[in-house]
Amino acid sequence: MKKMYICFWVTLFIVSGLFAQEWSEIQQILASDGEYDDQFGCAVDISGDYAVIGSFFDDDSTGSAYIYHRNVTLWEEQIKLTASDAAIGDKFGCSVSISGDFVVVGARGDDECLGSAYVFHRNGNSWDEQVKLIASDGEIGDKFGSPVFIYGDNILTGSMGDNDYTGSAYIFQNTGTEWIEQEKLTASDGMPNDCFGNSVSMDGEYLVIGAPFDDINASCSGSAYIFHKNGTSWEEQSKVTYFDEDNFGPFATSVSISGDYVVCGALFDEGYCIVSGSAYMFQRNGTTWIEHSKISSSTGSLFYVFGCSVFLDGDNLIIGAAGWSDYQIGSAFVFHKENDIWLEQTQLIPSNGEIGDQFGYSVAFESSYILVGANYVDNCTGSAYLYYNEGVSTDEEYTSPSVMTTHLSNYPNPFNPTTTISFSIPEESKVELSIYNIKGQKVKTLVNEILPAGEHSAIWNGRDSNGNQVSSGIYFYKMCLHPDSSGKASDLQKVKKMILLK
Repeated sequence: MKKMYICFWVTLFIVSGLFAQEWSEIQQILASDGEYDDQFGCAVDISGDYAVIGSFFDDDSTGSAYIYHRNVTLWEEQIKLTASDAAIGDKFGCSVSISGDFVVVGARGDDECLGSAYVFHRNGNSWDEQVKLIASDGEIGDKFGSPVFIYGDNILTGSMGDNDYTGSAYIFQNTGTEWIEQEKLTASDGMPNDCFGNSVSMDGEYLVIGAPFDDINASCSGSAYIFHKNGTSWEEQSKVTYFDEDNFGPFATSVSISGDYVVCGALFDEGYCIVSGSAYMFQRNGTTWIEHSKISSSTGSLFYVFGCSVFLDGDNLIIGAAGWSDYQIGSAFVFHKENDIWLEQTQLIPSNGEIGDQFGYSVAFESSYILVGANYVDNCTGSAYLYYNEGVSTDEEYTSPSVMTTHLSNYPNPFNPTTTISFSIPEESKVELSIYNIKGQKVKTLVNEILPAGEHSAIWNGRDSNGNQVSSGIYFYKMCLHPDSSGKASDLQKVKKMILLK
C-alpha cells in the first residue's frame, strides 16, 4: 500500500509547465475477459471519444482488439474486435490505429506471417468488419500489417519482412466504397535486414517510415525515410539518421510526424549495454529535413528504453520508456515545445505500477488525454492507463446542457473516510448517484429513487457495495437524472472527481 500511495501523489502533483493543470491518472483500463499472457496494451490509439487497444497474444496468439467509448468522464468497453477468419498465431491486434469512424487492426502472423490488416467501420454502437487488406504481391514471412496507421482516407501499413527483411510499406486509399492499394513504398537504397516498414506515421502530405537496422552509420544503426505526396504518388524526399558517437542504434524503432517535425526513437544510448535510450527531432526546411535536437529524459538510467514509443501532435510530444527489464516499472514523458525548444513537462508513472509492467510500451495522445499501454501488467495480462489534463481542454468535467442549472459537489475533498455529496434537481426526477473508481468500475450506488425538486445529499463512507473499505485514490461520482421517472432516459448527467486520502 505504501508504494501505491507514493506513486499516486507523484503522478497527481507534478507540474506540467505551460499547461494550466497537471496530468492526472483518471482510469486504469483492463480487458473484461483478460487472461494471463494476453498482452493487452501492446498497441494503443485514441481518437475523439473512442480508444482502441490491442491484445495480440489473446486466445493462443489469435489476438483481439478492444474499443472503448467515453461516457462522460469514464471510458467503458464497447466491443471486442476479432477477425472474421481468425486463426491461432495470427497476432491480430499487434498494431492498431483509429481515426473517426474507422479502426485498423494489424495481424502480422496471418497466413504464415504473410500478414494482413482489417478495417472496421462504426455503425452506431457496433463496429463492423469492412475489409481485409493484404499486399498485392505479398509472400509468406512479409509480416504485412505491423504496424498500421490511418490518416483520413489513407491507410499506411508496414511490411518489414518483405524481400529478406529489406522491408516495404503500402498505401491504401478509401474511394468511398472500398479500400484500394494505391502504392507500394520502398527505400531507394534498401538492403536485406534493414527492416524498412518497422515503424510508420503519416500527417497530411508527408509520411515517415523507419528502417531501424539500416547500416548507414554502423551495423544496425538505423535510419528513417520521409516521403512527400506529389499528385497521386509518394516520392522519397529525405533520409534521416543521427550523428552521435554515444548512440549505437537501432534508430527509428518508433517514429511520429506532425507538421514540420519528425521524431524518431533510438533505444540504445550510451552503448549497447546501457539501453537508456533517446529520441531525435528533425525539422523540415523546404525540401530537406535537418536534425533539430536530441531529446533525453531527466531521469534516464540503466535499461530505461526511453524512445521505445513516440507520439507527436503539434507542440505536444509523448515518449514511452518501458524499461524492458526486471528493474523498472516503466514510464512515459510529456514534452512541450516552447520557443522552438522541446522541454520536459511531466513524467507519468502508474499509481499501482509494479516492476516489469512495461508501462510506456505504447503511447497515444488526443486533445486532453494520454493513453499509455503496459502489456506486462499482472503476468502479461496487460492494461492501459488514461491521463487527463484539465489545462489542455476546457472539459474539466462533463455536464449535459439539460442539467447546467443543477448543483453537484462534495465536502470535504480530499476526504478520509467520509464525504457528503450534495446535489440539487430542478424538478421531480428519478436520481441515480453512483461512485466509480479509476478503472471505470462501479463501486457503489448511493441513490436510486424518485426525489422531489430541491436540495438533497448523500454520504459515502469509503466502502463498496459489499461493505469493504476501498483504497486511497481518485474516484468519480456520477449523477443521472430521469425527469420522466421511468429511468430510461440517461442523457441528463453530471460527473465530478474526488480524492480519498488515507
